[in-house]
Amino acid sequence: MRDNDSTQIVGLNKNIETTQLDQWANFYSESSINNDEVSSSGEWLHFLLEGQQFLISTHSLDEVTIVSLGITLPHLPSAAIGLVNLRGDVVLTFDLGQMLNLRKDIVAHPNQRLVLLKDNSDELGQRSAFLVDEIVSVIEINESDLQSLRDADQDDSGSYIDAVIESGSGESISRISPRALLNGAKRMLL
Repeated sequence: MRDNDSTQIVGLNKNIETTQLDQWANFYSESSINNDEVSSSGEWLHFLLEGQQFLISTHSLDEVTIVSLGITLPHLPSAAIGLVNLRGDVVLTFDLGQMLNLRKDIVAHPNQRLVLLKDNSDELGQRSAFLVDEIVSVIEINESDLQSLRDADQDDSGSYIDAVIESGSGESISRISPRALLNGAKRMLL
């Protein structure tokens, strides 16, 4: 990363309270910004999976919520956990750790959260939930600081990770493409 590091951590407390996460999720779910648009500078949800760091644009989020009990469906691939009821909406839940080949099984712990994305390309606006191990914070970064891993015109059918950035401590943080993630979830169910 360059000397003029523009990465700023908005919340320094690693254990963000559930009420703060709910406030952020509600704010971003009510935002009028198109989920497919990512500004040149913006806020990103910074989270952990199996000790690795990831980002997803807050503009892509529909909601972040605690993990709730659901119904497992035995005929689905192992990364498709099952169905959960979120305030009357039935949402299919996936283990992002398995989708990224970071783990084979889920070990439940209290810091896990569900990151919900809405598929705007679907006329029904179907939501999907992705299990992550821990929410670290919301950070602000410039798009120009990200190192792209593929061409802008490349199909999203490849990796779910489309860019990386170096943290202030020299660790790599991978950016998740919401569109590729939603497309991958759809392909998994075919």
